[in-house]
Amino acid sequence: SFLVIHQDLSDEAHPELFTEMWHMRLFRRLEGLRYVGRCHPHLDPVSHAQAQALERDARPSTVRIRHYGYVKPLMRAKLERGVRLLELELRDRPGQFYYQVELGRTLLALGDARAGGEVLAQAARTVATARDLLALGSPLLLLLEYVLMTPHLPPGFPMTRHLAANLARQYFPASPPLLWGRAQWAAAQGEHALAASLWEKVLELGHSGAYDRWVSFEPSIFGPVTYYRLSEAYARAGRVAQARQCLKPLIESPQHRDEARSFLARLGEWGPG
Repeated sequence: SFLVIHQDLSDEAHPELFTEMWHMRLFRRLEGLRYVGRCHPHLDPVSHAQAQALERDARPSTVRIRHYGYVKPLMRAKLERGVRLLELELRDRPGQFYYQVELGRTLLALGDARAGGEVLAQAARTVATARDLLALGSPLLLLLEYVLMTPHLPPGFPMTRHLAANLARQYFPASPPLLWGRAQWAAAQGEHALAASLWEKVLELGHSGAYDRWVSFEPSIFGPVTYYRLSEAYARAGRVAQARQCLKPLIESPQHRDEARSFLARLGEWGPG
């Protein structure tokens, strides 16, 4: 079996901006092996041994698929259709963690924070009772991203940010969106040195390309927004020289020079956090 590179574009006007994911798309026809699910269909091996064999034998390929399903003109209709299919899937086969997470995230993307939060709370309760968190796979990563990145979790949400940060560190140490979320939470707690180290890791992964490719994420986190957050974290940790130094790539860029210089002028306002 072979993995192909799935490129998610978010803006048709900028085809150079995308994130990459691995998808298993090429494999031998095996009896009983089939795709299941009304929405986001996935392979359903007939046995645990068969699933392990597929994962063990999967090899990366150089095949690339360009995906335009997330570009803005198509998004609303795609999301509304997704909600209908996901609700049908969970009605017929309730309790599927993957589809709980997908439905919750889709409702959030449509602007329904209450309904989306309720569905993701159900998914979080599934995590609390799961015996093997690794078996939950990439949907767990997406749930952790929600917990870490949402400014105000619903009252009584059954997973704390502290737990989400620990699970992210343990199971997904090379995931840029989770590193970013952990950094944001650390900064909010006043742990600016930790936040700086995590934002450094995000930029390092962006430069090397050696990041986790099992979920899509916003590619802009490899850009100026993280340089600014890193610079602020350095400054608040009392490392002003490093705060200035990390803005150098932006100051040397004609596109970002003015904003970077303005940000640089404000660094003196921050001191040790």
